Amino acid sequence: MGRFRFGMPLAIIAGRRIVATGLYGKDSVERAINNAYRTGFDYVEFDLNTLFPEKLSEKDIKTLKRLKDYPLEIAFHAPLVGIDVTHPINEIRNASLKVLTKCIRFAERFDGVYFNFHLQPYYLWLEHVRKEVRENAFESIRRLIDASEINITIENTSIGFGISMLKELLKEKKLHLCFDVGHAIKFHSCRGEKEWMRIIEKWCNLFGKRMLVAHLHDCVVKKNGITDHLPLSTGRLNAKKIFDSLKRTACKYVLFEFFRTSGRKSVGLRHFAKALTIARDLCK
Repeated sequence: MGRFRFGMPLAIIAGRRIVATGLYGKDSVERAINNAYRTGFDYVEFDLNTLFPEKLSEKDIKTLKRLKDYPLEIAFHAPLVGIDVTHPINEIRNASLKVLTKCIRFAERFDGVYFNFHLQPYYLWLEHVRKEVRENAFESIRRLIDASEINITIENTSIGFGISMLKELLKEKKLHLCFDVGHAIKFHSCRGEKEWMRIIEKWCNLFGKRMLVAHLHDCVVKKNGITDHLPLSTGRLNAKKIFDSLKRTACKYVLFEFFRTSGRKSVGLRHFAKALTIARDLCK
């Protein structure tokens, strides 16, 4: 087994297509998993933000239960829309925690290797509730950890809590970091490629011992800002230097998270296959 376990997302793109299948229909989950296995991936990250447990067919559930037969591991990404575990209104915060706990239970049914979520402090900008929002973040994370038998990872986002807050949150021993390279670049408003790598190295040095997962993709600078989540080798990031930094951390899982090409076209299996070839060559 190599140093890293490489994964691809299982998510709906453009409203109807499960990423990298190139096919439509009720059997798209199975076809996507087959494609991930045949391409040589070690795991898939199941996106609960677009693939809802209540909407899955019996065939989909059976497919997920048979992942070990491939063999493939599975991880899960929490829903985002409508979720805010830091919200100052108790009913909204508790409803969000209820949904996430339900999703964690779903992930545990399939022996998920991690459950990743975003901490979205929408009301951090309101000064009169800022302290409450921060306190809610700590309380909510403790509740999620206590309710879970799966590895919980918190993903750095391009807005909201920064390095100092993440340092405090990651003092929870059972919480891990999912490091998204593009989010870090956007959070620090980096414009140059050399500055990009300094930021990535800084995050790896600061959080390396707590890093379980990395979301890897490419980036370019355009007139309207930074475009991220591009396929590897289509932007300006240096993949070799990134892997050199990741090798010095505790990171075990690397997910290729591509949503679009630089021309705004949808991604396909070939983009993930090429990224996997690049990564395995760099990690020999």
